[in-house]
Amino acid sequence: MLNRSTKKAKYIATTLLLLSGTALLAQQDGMPPVTAPDPVAPLSDTAVSGAITASPLRFFQESVSDGLLGVTLGEMAQQKASSAAVKDFGTRMVKDHSEANTKLTSMAARKGINLSTELMPEHQALIDKLTGLSGEQFDKEYMAAMTNDHTSAVQNYELQAKIGVDAETRDFANETLPVLREHLKIAKDIAARQGVDGR
Repeated sequence: MLNRSTKKAKYIATTLLLLSGTALLAQQDGMPPVTAPDPVAPLSDTAVSGAITASPLRFFQESVSDGLLGVTLGEMAQQKASSAAVKDFGTRMVKDHSEANTKLTSMAARKGINLSTELMPEHQALIDKLTGLSGEQFDKEYMAAMTNDHTSAVQNYELQAKIGVDAETRDFANETLPVLREHLKIAKDIAARQGVDGR
């Protein structure tokens, strides 16, 4: 029996094939051609339902922005944190997320995907918020943010690993998940010691 991701991939391929055939018939009848959705087009809510979630495009863009967030806040933690555990966590974030982003950008380049170097608005807002903090206040806000962020990251990577239409991207998600889960566990442990109610 076909699994869910195989069915989804076949559905998308069949849709594109039908659109191509419709376009050919339209040209023969003198009608305007029908344009199939571009799988590597800018993010759009008008794309085929489910296809954009399974596509590596959104996953790459969100993951790279999240990685840049991890690196930026990790560097900030090394300077602003009062707790040695928080400083060490920040150091780990810089190392691991820098490595992950290098792999992501290389994969995207091989697939002809141009990734934006701008942070997503919510990531930039979090950086702006923590920039004005220091000491124990920074420690608590940073670890709460890292707990929430890694909870979302694990969910996103699990989704891509299950339904991603690109095999290389699915493999990357599966390989990275253990690291993200470890980050989440550490973040929760540190947050709990600081009295932060992390998710």
